[in-house]
Amino acid sequence: MGVKVREKVKDSGEWWVFINYRRKRASKKIGTRKAAKEAAVKIEREIALERFNLETPEEMKPLTFRKYAERWMRQHAEVNCKPETVRNYRYALDVNLLPAIGDKDIRGITRDDVKTLCFDMKQKGLSPGVVKLRGTILGGIFNAAIEDGLLVGNPAIRLGKIVKVPGRKGRVDFLNPDESRKLLDTVQEHFPRWLPFFLTALRTGMRVGELIALQWEDIDWNGKFIEVRRAISRGVVGTPKNGKPRRIDLSDRLSAVLSDHRRTMAKEALAQGHSLPERVFVNPEGGELLASSVVRPYRRILTKAGLRRIRFHDLRHSFASALIANGEPLAYVKEQMGHSSIQITVDVYGHLEPGANREAVNRLDDPEWKIQRRKTRESAPPPHPEETPLQGNTNISLKELAIRV
Repeated sequence: MGVKVREKVKDSGEWWVFINYRRKRASKKIGTRKAAKEAAVKIEREIALERFNLETPEEMKPLTFRKYAERWMRQHAEVNCKPETVRNYRYALDVNLLPAIGDKDIRGITRDDVKTLCFDMKQKGLSPGVVKLRGTILGGIFNAAIEDGLLVGNPAIRLGKIVKVPGRKGRVDFLNPDESRKLLDTVQEHFPRWLPFFLTALRTGMRVGELIALQWEDIDWNGKFIEVRRAISRGVVGTPKNGKPRRIDLSDRLSAVLSDHRRTMAKEALAQGHSLPERVFVNPEGGELLASSVVRPYRRILTKAGLRRIRFHDLRHSFASALIANGEPLAYVKEQMGHSSIQITVDVYGHLEPGANREAVNRLDDPEWKIQRRKTRESAPPPHPEETPLQGNTNISLKELAIRV
């Protein structure tokens, strides 16, 4: 009679608990060695107190993926994630994940199970990006199970080998400086009430949810910056995307336009017997501005300006690209955009740095070679008047090339 812990297959990393109690035997795969030993200690204690039931020890009961996923939702997702993210997790679990593997023991889900699930989702018409997002949720749940000592490995790790997702290349669109000026000129002439809103979008790179959540107290007029502290998503006020506030420098023009906008709102509120709204941007009635109510005037502005239709979010990209075109370092762009790491900034906007690659290879050349090259050019005789420059002449013969060299 006793309780033992060991690997059923040596060096497999899967630890089991074996019980021999009152001439009855049972075994169960627990997961890690630590978890198996903890389960064995509990079982031995129950045996010593003579209240152990071989048929129903809690440690020996299957732990379904459904049960553990629900626990993960309560203890992790709902505590640490934004409401919109929680809704997305809930939808993914209910529609795709739980129907497929919800009733399986989480300790028995294999890599093949995950591959089959991904393949089935692709067969049902889900895009590679959506399938990979579902796999990311799976991976998060399995990682939590590893921390709890239930698993020794994550069967949903490195799903990029299973689900090929197109890169980000080509997804970033933006207005160049001339197009941005044309948009703002059109707004000022034909939609003047929207000028503060669209100028703020183009001069700060704020997301639409951050713009409509912006409050007057978030603007530091003396320090000339905006503190982005909150964002609205589907009517719910929360933190900005990466969960951290950020400061965005306030240009002179934007500072002046927002100051005039504040005085106009104060006059209108006073005339109606109301106080100044706490939010910077409101609807014509003074109520909450919705993200959906921005789309229609934005499209009308693009059409009136004769500009191609791009997403409102691309105004954020326009802000970043304008900074880079002016030679601002990516580290500064990263801070203004509120990216969680500079790698994101490099991945999305690094290719926009003007002349970065060309100057990089030129810096590899030997300085002594450059000095010698300059001396050679200075001492060379002037070219014959009838000779044409080599640059741009693609029809030059090999004989002529040899003479010039």
